[in-house]
Amino acid sequence: MSSIWSGKLEMMRHDPTIADVVPLPTRRVAASRQEQERLISQLAREHGSALRILAARLVGANDAEDMAQDAFVSLLRWIKGRPQSQVEELFRSHDGVQRLMCRITACRAYDYLRHRSSRQNTVVTTENQTNRPAHEAPKQHIAVDIDRLERAYATLPPAQRIAHVLHHYYGFTDADFEATLGLTRTNSRTLVHRAHLALKRAMEMKP
Repeated sequence: MSSIWSGKLEMMRHDPTIADVVPLPTRRVAASRQEQERLISQLAREHGSALRILAARLVGANDAEDMAQDAFVSLLRWIKGRPQSQVEELFRSHDGVQRLMCRITACRAYDYLRHRSSRQNTVVTTENQTNRPAHEAPKQHIAVDIDRLERAYATLPPAQRIAHVLHHYYGFTDADFEATLGLTRTNSRTLVHRAHLALKRAMEMKP
């Protein structure tokens, strides 16, 4: 019986009517990959800078580049693991990409912050101020304020820092936290409130 099936399969392999059909799925796969690469390029072009800024706000400038790369890789995996129609719908939505970016980056940031908080004597500093040209350096008092804010953020528990950044810089409401991160509205409000009080106390302390 197996020899009969083998013979039929061999005949089908050389059948010109079958041969004409076989390249079609191959062309579809190639076209799908090209469209996928286009969407990835669009993601990097339109959201790469915003992703790095979000990463810096969530974990500080020192770890921002590495974490942004991790988040971008996670975004690529999401794109490659979804049907093309679903990805295209996401890109056409008003703020779907930004919400997904916030969710994935926040998850990566939480891991980074937890790992970093386990190490002692960790100090978050601003981004290589000494390497900036003199004409690009911020005024001294602004640089001091930025450094104090970074240090204040570094004292927050990971969840509070992430919640405050998303609320303060990206306008997240308790409904947004619920839809994007799965936090209850009460929990998100509590995190933001506690983070705000802690930051206020830290900023009011003398350096």
